[in-house]
Amino acid sequence: MILPIVTDNACNIEVGVRASGYGPNIKCLSIH
Repeated sequence: MILPIVTDNACNIEVGVRASGYGPNIKCLSIH
């Protein structure tokens, strides 16, 4: 189950959309 990870940085938005395909799923796995 992929949950939309909302961060201050919108990175890999299209990747999340392609992965989920049901909404703007923001997957950001980067260390600030």
